[in-house]
Amino acid sequence: MAERFKEIVIIQFPHFQCMKKSYIIIAMLAPLFALAQTNLTITNSTALDILKGNYVPLTYNPASISQLPADIIQGIKDDMDQDSIKSFWTKLGTFFNRSTGNQLVSTTTGITATFNWVGSKFQEFSAANSNRLVVSDFTFNQNICSALSHKETFAVLPGNSLTDHSVLIFLAHADSRASSSCTASATSAKGMEDNATGVSLVMELARVMSKFSYHQTIIFMITTGEEQGLYGSGAFATYLHNSNIPVKAVFNNDIVGSLYCILPTNPVGCTINNGVDSTSVRLFSGGTNNSSSKSWARYVKMEYHENLQPLLTVPSVINIMRDIDRQGRSGDHVPFYNLGDIAIRMCSFNEPGDGIGAGREHQSLDSGGVDTKAIRDGNIDSFFVSFSFLRRNAQINANAVAMAAIAPITPTYAITNIGDNKLKVVINSQTGYPAYRLGVRTTSYDFDSVYTFTQLTDTIQMPVSPNLNYYVSVASQDVDQVESFFGNEISLGGTTSNLAVGLSQFSAYAVTENDVILQWKVAATDLADKYEVERSDDGMHFKVIGTVGPTTSFFYSIHDVYPLPGNSYYRLRMTERNHFDFSPTVRISMLSGNRTQVIPSLAHDYIMIKTKSVGRSAELKDMQGRSYRHFIMKDRMQINIANMNEGMYLLVVSDGEVVRFVKN
Repeated sequence: MAERFKEIVIIQFPHFQCMKKSYIIIAMLAPLFALAQTNLTITNSTALDILKGNYVPLTYNPASISQLPADIIQGIKDDMDQDSIKSFWTKLGTFFNRSTGNQLVSTTTGITATFNWVGSKFQEFSAANSNRLVVSDFTFNQNICSALSHKETFAVLPGNSLTDHSVLIFLAHADSRASSSCTASATSAKGMEDNATGVSLVMELARVMSKFSYHQTIIFMITTGEEQGLYGSGAFATYLHNSNIPVKAVFNNDIVGSLYCILPTNPVGCTINNGVDSTSVRLFSGGTNNSSSKSWARYVKMEYHENLQPLLTVPSVINIMRDIDRQGRSGDHVPFYNLGDIAIRMCSFNEPGDGIGAGREHQSLDSGGVDTKAIRDGNIDSFFVSFSFLRRNAQINANAVAMAAIAPITPTYAITNIGDNKLKVVINSQTGYPAYRLGVRTTSYDFDSVYTFTQLTDTIQMPVSPNLNYYVSVASQDVDQVESFFGNEISLGGTTSNLAVGLSQFSAYAVTENDVILQWKVAATDLADKYEVERSDDGMHFKVIGTVGPTTSFFYSIHDVYPLPGNSYYRLRMTERNHFDFSPTVRISMLSGNRTQVIPSLAHDYIMIKTKSVGRSAELKDMQGRSYRHFIMKDRMQINIANMNEGMYLLVVSDGEVVRFVKN
């Protein structure tokens, strides 16, 4: 992540026009770095031709390469490999110091050697897939950390169509730092969380995604100069715009595999010191709630829930954040956003520090883990990152960009509120698709609901929102059920209910780990024809889990005896005379949300492990990462912990699941 004082200036101006002014202020605050960037060059002319749309698609897309969405989704799920990611990540640590200015004439140390190695790996991936990846350096001149010229490396996967030659870009910065932004070459600055995690993820994306074919061109970009002021990404964004190369969307990956929360961090983020989380990520984007970048974040989350989540054993939690980045911080997506592009950043929810001395960020301590063996061998055996977490985050990246790269064209449309809880939608262009999706928001950054309709003029029944605005947008959906980007949001006033039902209460309570009770109360004389309880894992896609008919009682309840792990969202659908209304949505977070439980969580001599992960390897660790015991998981197995010291411990399962317990 870029140096803090520069980022504070950037974040103070959340809107596009103001943010451009921030660079003027940076120039006054940071005279050590000349802002002038000159001689911006893509060194491989073939790569440049592809980015400009001057190529023959069949050259790079033989018939044996699948472009079927089902194959792509399944391949993304199956082929992403955590051992592959771990090998890239481990190798990045061997370069010792990847500071932007550490341009040693070396094949093993420094930033130049890093980019040479990344480029060689891109070439390997290309050779394994019909030479479909075109690899190039991008160079520019600028005084950064006393180095005057710089290079970064990228690979281009050409699209199979020239109809729309806008590009989709994956980003991750390879440069690292310690306490000084211009870290001396003799100082260890391995940057294993910030940002070997992002680089190894993008490399795995290139390896796997080059096995398939997409309509639009995809760039896998590894940048430099991020830690001194987003200079490498800024140079590349400027070059693309000056060369009239259109950018469809940008996906930046920066600190994407961290397990532990080390306070203080920069809001908004983790709040429990030494807390562990291997499932939650944050998506940061610029603009207001209805900006194109926020819409891109919603698209990423929706495509994950509809395509990937049903296939994965361990689900991810995707949090769409309000701001362009954490308070006082920034990343390589920002220069693209400043130039008007759609851009987001993925970041682990848990972050190891604040970048100015707390924790491991921007410190030599960012070494990736610790050697806990009694006889030290110098190898990490207790990691600060999760490679299964990185794999899932790579799957989220790949699925979203793959769908965007084969997506149909966004329609134009008109939407009006016609009363009686109904919206009328008219598709004006791109009228040849079999279906369309209507995304609806009210108060959150996420969609509240997504509806599918098939008529060019259609009427859609809506939940009542008398005191709120609806924010609605439409996407095309093709025969393979791939969605386009959603179009511009339209703001509409809430509707008025025709139902006579007087709902005064709808509540959810977790009684036990396997029992959530839903209760609601209505006026005795205002009964619906039926009540349907709906449940969702994301607050957007709901399924009916139970139905209750009207009675003479005004108080109702129903049990959910198979609650979801983690967060469950519930709402009540009340139907009367073919009209319906929804209650407010309520959320329950199950304390036993992990598939594995340690019983009791406050233990003395023994713990019992209740799990569905039978046969997986696991280990007990303390909060410093020291390993105490390895074993194979069995349901209801008991483990003697009498000889362990008092304190908090972790049960770490090989699939990335982590459960905390306390020895007292």
